Amino acid sequence: AGATRYFWRAAAKGNAIADLMSRAPYRGRSPVFLGDDLTDEAGFALVNEQGGVSVRIGPGETCATWRMADAATVRHFLGLWAQTGHPDFS
Repeated sequence: AGATRYFWRAAAKGNAIADLMSRAPYRGRSPVFLGDDLTDEAGFALVNEQGGVSVRIGPGETCATWRMADAATVRHFLGLWAQTGHPDFS
């Protein structure tokens, strides 16, 4: 399965993720959502409710379950995930 990118307004991020996760091929899967600002918090909250993985990029208060320091860290993480087929959030 490939990745899908949505463009949405901040207030609707949680709703957009819920909509995506209700459709094939995402239905029944666990969401993964990465974000870097306050407008991403609704998305983090929804992903957490669905038992997925929420990742805050950079500093700041968050309800995300994980944090990555910066975009370079995200690129490195995604590269490893692509190589191994398994994410390592440790």
